[in-house]
Amino acid sequence: MKALSLATELEEAGEARARGRWTLKLLDSAARKLAEKISEDILYAWDAAYYLHVEGFHEARLSQESVKARTKLIEKLLEISKEKIRKKTGSPSPNTTVFNSQLYRNRKITMSKHGNESIVVSYASGYKSCF
Repeated sequence: MKALSLATELEEAGEARARGRWTLKLLDSAARKLAEKISEDILYAWDAAYYLHVEGFHEARLSQESVKARTKLIEKLLEISKEKIRKKTGSPSPNTTVFNSQLYRNRKITMSKHGNESIVVSYASGYKSCF
């Protein structure tokens, strides 16, 4: 959600930069605006990703089947995000440099840089942007 908000230059991305962090309210607002602007799939994927983050990662209450049932929605969000970033950068692939990949609590964490933004991506549990 953060990367797509940055790529589409939503006001929520600017507000997060000014605050130095994202809030749930900003993320939800961004998801709703992106759903109206691009595809309603974005809002469904955001809901699924947030549910997985809270119930799967923090609370560890989800079964493997519950996680798998939501992955297609989240994969759609990733594809939409990649395409928007490709269009913004004008290149066939996002202008992203991976500078670190590691395991943390048995989850793969990849840190990458896109322009001036450092983005930490955890493929198992979501992502976090650092300005």
